[in-house]
Amino acid sequence: MRNTFDFQFDRGVAACASFAAREGHLTIPVDHEEDGVRLNSWIRERRRDRRKGTLNSERAARLEGLPFWSWDGVSGNSRKNLGKPFRAGLTAAMEWTDSGRSLRRIPADTVINGVRLAGWVTRARAAERAGRLSSRHLTALHALPGWDHGRQTREDRWEAGIHALRDFVQEHGHAFVHTRHVTAAGHQLGRFVRDARAAHRRGELDLAKQTVLEGLTGWMWAPPPGRRVTAAG
Repeated sequence: MRNTFDFQFDRGVAACASFAAREGHLTIPVDHEEDGVRLNSWIRERRRDRRKGTLNSERAARLEGLPFWSWDGVSGNSRKNLGKPFRAGLTAAMEWTDSGRSLRRIPADTVINGVRLAGWVTRARAAERAGRLSSRHLTALHALPGWDHGRQTREDRWEAGIHALRDFVQEHGHAFVHTRHVTAAGHQLGRFVRDARAAHRRGELDLAKQTVLEGLTGWMWAPPPGRRVTAAG
C-alpha cells in the first residue's frame, strides 16, 4: 500500500523531470518551487538519504534515471565546464550544507574529501566579487543554501571575526594575534583584533562585545610590553 512519502517522492521526481526538461540541467536555485515542490531542498534530502543508507534501490534507480541527475550535484556537462578543483569544492560545500550547517561558520580545519572547505569558500567568494566566474560557476554556487559572495554587514564581520578568534584561542591557548595574521580560511584575524582594540580605545565598542572578548583566554586590550607576537600567534 502506498503511503504519503511515496506520493511525495513521486511529486519530487516529476518536478525534477519538469525542471530538467525546461532548463536543461538540475542545478536548482535555493528558493525555487516546481509544481509546489521546494526542489532544491527535496534533492538535497534525497542525497542525504543515500549517504545515510535510507534510500532504497528502487528509488535510487528512479533518481538516476532522471536527465542530469547526479549524487554529488554536478551533472555530466558541468563536470567538463566547471573544472575539477571547483567541482571538488562544490561537492564538499554541498555535503556541508546538506547536513544543515552554515557556509559562514566553517572551522578552519574542516576537510571534506580532501578539500579544505573554508579556504575554498573564501576563494570562491573572492572570485565572484572580482567577476572571474562564468555563469555556470555562479549558477552552481547560488544553488548552495546560504551562499553569498561575502559582502558582510558590520555585525556579520564581528560574528565572523569572533568565530575565527575563538578557533585561534582553542588552537594556540592564547589570543596574541600578529597584526598581519590571516587564518587558513582567509580571514584577516590580525586586522579584526587590531580594529577591536582601536574601537575600545575610542569608546566605540559596546559592552556586550567587550564582555565577549574579555571572556577569551589570554585576551588583552593591548599586547604585553616586550612580547614578540609571531604570525602563528
